[in-house]
Amino acid sequence: MANDTSNLKKHYQSQPYDYQLIIKEFNKTVYDNIFRINKDFLLLNSQLVEFNTDNWKMRPEFFCDDHYKHPYIYPVILLANNLKSIFEFLPENLRENYIIAPKLIAITRLLENRIPTSEEIGD
Repeated sequence: MANDTSNLKKHYQSQPYDYQLIIKEFNKTVYDNIFRINKDFLLLNSQLVEFNTDNWKMRPEFFCDDHYKHPYIYPVILLANNLKSIFEFLPENLRENYIIAPKLIAITRLLENRIPTSEEIGD
């Protein structure tokens, strides 16, 4: 079991740094998550993308890979579309079958302006 935990840590550490930051943000409370705090900013800096691919059903990471070339952004997409899980990522759960897709620059800007945790600083 300890070996499995080690493999999980290795997998997490092998992911892009932005993905690690997004996961850390979504592990925070609602009141501390930079994306939840700045949801209006994300929505204002979004575009609508028609949900026209069956491969995307319940697979927001596939949508993110096709749209952004970064599959790890999917928690932000779920938040922007008021979806609680990947199982809700279906055309009928979206407004008129359109996905609200925050611009990558908006997501990056929020990640750059986040306040690092004490663990990240090394205190």
